[in-house]
Amino acid sequence: PTKKKKTTACDEFELLIPSAAFVALDLEMTGIHLPDCKELLDDTPAMRYAKMRTVASRFNIVQVGITMFHRVGLAGDADGIADEYVARTFNVFTFPGKGQQIILDSSAVEFLVANGMDWNAWFRDGVPYLQKNAAVALKAKLLPTESGETVALVDQLAPKPPMTLDRPEDTALCAEALSSLAAWWNSAGPAEHQLP
Repeated sequence: PTKKKKTTACDEFELLIPSAAFVALDLEMTGIHLPDCKELLDDTPAMRYAKMRTVASRFNIVQVGITMFHRVGLAGDADGIADEYVARTFNVFTFPGKGQQIILDSSAVEFLVANGMDWNAWFRDGVPYLQKNAAVALKAKLLPTESGETVALVDQLAPKPPMTLDRPEDTALCAEALSSLAAWWNSAGPAEHQLP
């Protein structure tokens, strides 16, 4: 949705999200690579995250795609697991708020143009957003705490505790993904690793 259509889309989104079996998120950005942030096969997850965080903070979000998947036909399944899902996708053009720079990488622009990017819609109709520090500062200014003092910026930016997997199905899914990754890594031999 654009700025003009966002109320209707938000209402539909809010109605559908609680019943989604799972949700996928995809961002289109004005760039995804930096010369000083090369991805290496031997990067640890922490190293890869740090590199990708740097890249993501340097470029702008053009579009956010959110797809909700809803199970179909649960009643007839003996094991209670659906074989089919209905996908409902919401694509939202986003545009940086006033005062923010727009940085474009030519290869990202080429990709977006080749895939039908509507640049006029992005400039004209993109829903404005703020970077985290600006959003936190605005929130602190507009929403005072109960004592009347504004929320300290440092408290808002404090790192959150690491995520823990409490549900057995989450733990099993994570273990399966890591096992699959290890099997792929070990099967390719030391010289070459290709994604399937």
